[in-house]
Amino acid sequence: FMQDVFLDKSRNVRIRARINEASVPRTFAFFNDGDPRTPHDISSYDFELIVFKRINSLVKLFTLTIGAGLTVQGADLNELLVEVTAEQASVRADTYFWRLRSTGQDNTWLNGAWEFHQGESDAIVEEDEVHIYQ
Repeated sequence: FMQDVFLDKSRNVRIRARINEASVPRTFAFFNDGDPRTPHDISSYDFELIVFKRINSLVKLFTLTIGAGLTVQGADLNELLVEVTAEQASVRADTYFWRLRSTGQDNTWLNGAWEFHQGESDAIVEEDEVHIYQ
């Protein structure tokens, strides 16, 4: 019996977007783990969201940074708004890989598959926010 050990705090999140169209802005909300959960101020983090050609690839399709696709917002400065332009979405329909990292902390917060599609979307709308617990 082998136990998996994870030495980073990253969480897997799948993102879907339509090619050649600006994305619907989405918000990641960060909270401190505990009872009760409190907002986690991310205003000092120098986030970048990198979309790679595939998992384990060094080929970057585009990078979002604070002020250029990423915005820290919210009354408690614990929300990260993510927006992709139509130009950034001008890729071939395929599944790519993405990472959200904080350069100052040198760690990955979120990662996963990023699917650019051109067909009918089967996405189920539940919430406009994704909650992340520190």
